[in-house]
Amino acid sequence: MMYRKFLSRFLLLGCILFLSACSGGGGSSSKDSDKVPDSGEQPENTVSLTIQGYVETASYTGVEVKFHVGESYFHGLVDAFGNYSINIEVDESRIHSFVKGEAIFPSESGIRLVSLLGSVESLIEKAGEDQILVRSELLDVNITSLSTALSAVLEINNNGPVKSSSQFDLAYHSMEASVVFAIATYVKILIDNPLPLEEAGIALPEEAADTYELATNYSLASLYVARASENFPDLFEKTKKNISRDINLLASSPSEHSPIADTYYLPSIGMRLVLREDGTGEVNGVMDYAAITWLQTNDGILLEGADLIESSYYDEFNSAYEEIHLIINKINWLSENSIADSIVIEAMEYTHYPDGQYQDNEFLDRTNMSFAIRSSGVVPVSGAIELGKLYSLPVVTTPGEIIDPIVEISPQHIVRALDMQFHGKYESGGSVDITIPEISGNGELSEVDLSGLWYLEDNYQLVVEMPSGLKLTYMFLDYKYRNLTWVFILEETGESKRVKFYTDFVQDSTGWKEDEIAGIYQVSGPMQNFRWPSDYYWFELNADGTVEVVSMFDSNLSGSLEENEINTYPGLWKLNGNNNVTIRHYLKRDGGFCIPDSWDPTSIESCHLYREREWGIYNISKSSNFRMKKKLRIFDDYRRDIIPDLSDIGGHLLRSSLIYHSEMKKIAERPIKIPQK
Repeated sequence: MMYRKFLSRFLLLGCILFLSACSGGGGSSSKDSDKVPDSGEQPENTVSLTIQGYVETASYTGVEVKFHVGESYFHGLVDAFGNYSINIEVDESRIHSFVKGEAIFPSESGIRLVSLLGSVESLIEKAGEDQILVRSELLDVNITSLSTALSAVLEINNNGPVKSSSQFDLAYHSMEASVVFAIATYVKILIDNPLPLEEAGIALPEEAADTYELATNYSLASLYVARASENFPDLFEKTKKNISRDINLLASSPSEHSPIADTYYLPSIGMRLVLREDGTGEVNGVMDYAAITWLQTNDGILLEGADLIESSYYDEFNSAYEEIHLIINKINWLSENSIADSIVIEAMEYTHYPDGQYQDNEFLDRTNMSFAIRSSGVVPVSGAIELGKLYSLPVVTTPGEIIDPIVEISPQHIVRALDMQFHGKYESGGSVDITIPEISGNGELSEVDLSGLWYLEDNYQLVVEMPSGLKLTYMFLDYKYRNLTWVFILEETGESKRVKFYTDFVQDSTGWKEDEIAGIYQVSGPMQNFRWPSDYYWFELNADGTVEVVSMFDSNLSGSLEENEINTYPGLWKLNGNNNVTIRHYLKRDGGFCIPDSWDPTSIESCHLYREREWGIYNISKSSNFRMKKKLRIFDDYRRDIIPDLSDIGGHLLRSSLIYHSEMKKIAERPIKIPQK
């Protein structure tokens, strides 16, 4: 248990603690900056603070804590229960120095745990009048596997050690919570039960001196976490569950400085959670919403009624409609920031049969971490939307339709974003021009221009009313995921409420310049996808009109890319009449990609059109990141000779269409050498 504040000063005198303060690498208890000058000048004023917390020591003894305050550091011991108390005193001029806590284990263990706390000034403010900082005032005083993973991801986002509150905030607001939880789970297993990993040869690798060095090495952590979760899936899920129920690792609520009742936006699980002060609330998902009640307990925030449909489909084998549901049971807190928190959600997934043919079944634990953006993390609309400019904004369901679809193929058309241009005033609203993309059964795209109405609610919600009666409410979040700002959208029609998180793009580009198109465009690399080690994906557009797509992934988790893990797809590209880049890939009738004799071969030829991409630029960043709206179309031309009724239909045979946002970085050379086959 944590030290109680009324005992803290007495316990500071106890013999179980060893306190020292030294500068840089010295062992002296004094600090050079605090010495009295020979000239007789008075020493500078100092500020002091006592920090009390818990260290996840597991079965280890002799664990110490080490707190870095700028260039100085302070040592203390951890008692048999995992508790520590340490006093920090620095010059008043260094009040903005950043504080980092570290737990030092016996060297042979390979364990090092870390927690990033904030500036001295912010810690003193949170501690209050008694100047003793405890967990109820700052969750990060506990140094655990979870705080270690969080600190590591923040330092990765910062491209190095976090040394200021501003760096901390920027890194925090672009954090990927699922990566934090995956690393934390692996570190937790190394602390508590390393034997299975050691026997499988996937414990702490030689390249890392300790757990924190591993956690801050993104590609190495990605590989070893993937190996552990692949080889020990049950242990991995069990450890997640254990984490969610350990009150020393997760708090039952945010600190006393933050309210529980608030609106939380959870982009990683596609939900919005509203907790009202009276214990009621609402949870919104991509297909469903539910009224809920909530209760604060010592174990966490317990939810009742948070049961949402995640997906639904018709199971032909069982001749029944099936719904996949998610029930959120409990929420706990890891960390918090001025506009967002890191929370762990204990949930369960199950299959439901709405027509009653079978009982609900397949109950599976779905415990995970999410980044929870509070209402204070919503940006005013006037700071996100400039009137008169063209934007591509997300939608939940696809508007428009497929014109003359080929019934035998039953094509799909999915639109994730629409072009919108707003006119009027922020104070009174106005009209909005909306472009609806439609597509024919042969894959030809067309557009329908509509006019709707828009207005603001409380300056933070942009409401768009479509001519169809659909109501779209946009909230722009102070959150960047993979360098892109994110938007929350609530779609309402009749009794239905559905939500989605996606990016928004503003049109600031004049389009492609033909003589500048050729080059390499990288979609993803190892730093973009933690779950897939050594994941590479890029396009090479050559000046002669040919294109090659390269895809690599370390599928067997060997730590290196092998010949059978590398795929290349040839094709053709050109600039079309809309000043967009069009890329085509073709297939042979007997399988395999090919290059035809012409851009648009007829279906009777041996090399037929299979896939077409269209890239439209919206803006280009200073670091050569191209933000685009992409149109992807898949064709089934080969089926013309298989299905008799299709033999007389002209044009291509559309199977599916997708319109979506994407960012690619234009690079000077291949990100990795392709091994020769």
